Amino acid sequence: MKKIILPVFILLSIVLAACGSSASGSSDDGTVEIAILDSDVYSSLLKHIQANLKEEGIDLEFVYMSDWNMFNQALANKEIDLNFFQHKQFLKNANETNGWNLVPIAETFNFALGYFSTKHKSLEEIPDGATITVPSDPVNNGRSLQILHDAGLIKLKEGVGFNGSQADIIENKKDFKIVEVDYNMLPQTLEDSDLTYIAGTLAPRAGVTQEDALITGGPLDEFTMVLAAREDNKDNEIIKRIAEEFESTETQKLLMEEFPNEIIWP
Repeated sequence: MKKIILPVFILLSIVLAACGSSASGSSDDGTVEIAILDSDVYSSLLKHIQANLKEEGIDLEFVYMSDWNMFNQALANKEIDLNFFQHKQFLKNANETNGWNLVPIAETFNFALGYFSTKHKSLEEIPDGATITVPSDPVNNGRSLQILHDAGLIKLKEGVGFNGSQADIIENKKDFKIVEVDYNMLPQTLEDSDLTYIAGTLAPRAGVTQEDALITGGPLDEFTMVLAAREDNKDNEIIKRIAEEFESTETQKLLMEEFPNEIIWP
């Protein structure tokens, strides 16, 4: 299958050109287009599923995207049939923000995540006024702050959990400077920060593994990675068959063997 890399301006051109058309994925020819991030975890999973479904006459075609804002927009606009790049909470937030009705149809793994440092070997070494870099998007930002709270580095308002923001910090005794940056830019901040939040597919880029983490965060149901469809195609038999492959024991075993440091399969 030919790999397709779509910059944002090309994808927008496709969306405009196809305005008013419907997606081909659940059509009679058995072709389904799914958007994913260009990373080893996603590619390995999808190629495995693609090969299995090919024997059944289902042609799973990949569309690689890099801009998180485009995945759900393209799905809602029927430019693709499925996407696989987000966890439940991200999808929930996208639906609430944009008025979409996108639905999770298969649940898979949590990405392993935590805080890393190239300057310090333990939390005890983290100095007053240290710089901590966290993701800027609201969903992952809230999760990153919750982990700092659980580790005792900051204190959040009672009950905010992973829905908090810096405005919810009620105690920061060591005057940490919490700097928000784009999620995908976090590996580049590792050398300059005292602590950096790194999750999943970013770990290889940052050159770290879970064994290097000074703080780790366990799996949460709300942060389980999901396969997303639309309300109008989720009950299509081909779409349902693809969802089954995502949740299969065979798929789980393959991913856990290939990426033991990157993912956690609850």
